[in-house]
Amino acid sequence: MNLFGWAILAVVATIIVVSRYLSNRKYAQGPVISISNLRFEPEIGATLKSHEPVYLTFDYYYDNFDEPLYVWATVDSEELASTYQGSNDEMTPGPGEINRYFFLKKAGHVGSIQIEAKTKELKSVFQQQVDVDFLFETNEEMEARAEDGIGSRVVSVSFSHREGTPIDAGTQVFIDIEYDITSNEGLDIWAIPQTDLTMTYEGTQHKSNGVGRITKYFTVAEPGRLESIQIVMANMAGETVYSSLVDVNFDYVAKDV
Repeated sequence: MNLFGWAILAVVATIIVVSRYLSNRKYAQGPVISISNLRFEPEIGATLKSHEPVYLTFDYYYDNFDEPLYVWATVDSEELASTYQGSNDEMTPGPGEINRYFFLKKAGHVGSIQIEAKTKELKSVFQQQVDVDFLFETNEEMEARAEDGIGSRVVSVSFSHREGTPIDAGTQVFIDIEYDITSNEGLDIWAIPQTDLTMTYEGTQHKSNGVGRITKYFTVAEPGRLESIQIVMANMAGETVYSSLVDVNFDYVAKDV
């Protein structure tokens, strides 16, 4: 090979090394995420009734092509009874748009919300607090529904994974819930892991009523033991009309890479 050929190889090798260095440095520092152009419907400063949603739309840029992220917009207060939309879609790499909603289940004032993005392992990689001003007043129609569904119950539960068998952290575990619900409008059902470990659980997509079965999932994202699941049913007014603990024995282990 002549001198020119060796020079070309040297340049190519340098480009590869620099590219790998920048890539490794980039992902060691974490993904670059930015959000902009936040739009609220109704606009900030509005007065609503409890259970009336505030819709948020924002633009984003996300640079990590390796994986999508899950995004939530939540009321930034543990003292307020609130509901927020689950991450039913994902933040995919590049520019894009996200839509979410939130509301209060009781009268109160929302002064700030938090937008958060997590990986599929539920590691938080982005948090931004946004100041807002929404006043929620008592919704008399919803208050009148507060007792709907009382007396409903869970008949039995079963799981997709056998207890006592190691489960990779981050694995979705499915729970079949047989129910007997007496309600005018149907109830929402959740299966919530009771643990300090990083976890998530499926939101509600539709109301359940009568005698039937529903399948929900939950995920524990780090190694440890899960000993109980809380089954919750709530009515349209946001009132919990059924709650019970189910003892389990799930051992989560680090996932082999």
